[in-house]
Amino acid sequence: VPGGITWEVVVVDNNSDDGTAGVIQRALRTFPAPLLTVRESRQGKPIALNRGIALARGELLLFSDDDVEFDAAWLHGLVRPFDQPDVVGVGGRIAARWTTAPPRWWVPQGPHRLPAAIVHYDLGIAPLDLAEPPFGANMAFRRRAIEESGGFREDLSRGEDIEIGLRVLASGGRLVYAPDAVVYH
Repeated sequence: VPGGITWEVVVVDNNSDDGTAGVIQRALRTFPAPLLTVRESRQGKPIALNRGIALARGELLLFSDDDVEFDAAWLHGLVRPFDQPDVVGVGGRIAARWTTAPPRWWVPQGPHRLPAAIVHYDLGIAPLDLAEPPFGANMAFRRRAIEESGGFREDLSRGEDIEIGLRVLASGGRLVYAPDAVVYH
């Protein structure tokens, strides 16, 4: 219970054949919170996300991807904005972390920026209300916002995170940016 937050992690193995099951089994021995896992044989990220939501027991649903590393303050940073009762969703910062020099073609800012090439989401150091949805590598919603929106659309093969965020915004839900909730991609 870091800082008084009760949490669990739900891992949905979406029909992988890369040793994911073994990694999960090893993590079960030492993981610092309840670790729930299920294999979902129907292929597709939105299908896996909806399966994870069905397994999760919490009121707040935090989402990320398998190719990020979490900053030590991530959990607190993503949960803290929910202290405001009208906040139904939160997007955190996604910072590029290079293991080598970035390629010359990657330009993160300015008129020639390539934001879609590398998941990168940085709206600065101050919290603010969002007019556009966050990215799935670092976002959270109240369970009721996900349920009222109908969950992730399983007919999409990408963009399910943006699409559900647009539905939540269209319903009048308040989304905020949490700069202290950082993941490294």
